[in-house]
Amino acid sequence: MWAKLLKKYKKSKKLDAEKIASQYHIKFYQYFPDEQIVNACVHNLNWTHIRSLFRITDENARYWYMKEAVIESWNARILDCDISTGGTGEVKVLPRV
Repeated sequence: MWAKLLKKYKKSKKLDAEKIASQYHIKFYQYFPDEQIVNACVHNLNWTHIRSLFRITDENARYWYMKEAVIESWNARILDCDISTGGTGEVKVLPRV
């Protein structure tokens, strides 16, 4: 199906954005299969938080960061800083995007 759509709308930026969004949704369900944890934590986070959590390959670490972000009301930038320092709590200045 994607092949047909890509052929038809090859230069469509909207289609590219939809494809990327679909890939994120699929990745979300692969990384967070536990419905109870999703209901308890994920609804308090935004997509920027979730994309940061995707960088963590260890499932236990990912859930720990997710819970901490919710409990401590971290914004996505703080979560990114903590992930990049390995949870040491050091403040590391990240470049603005």
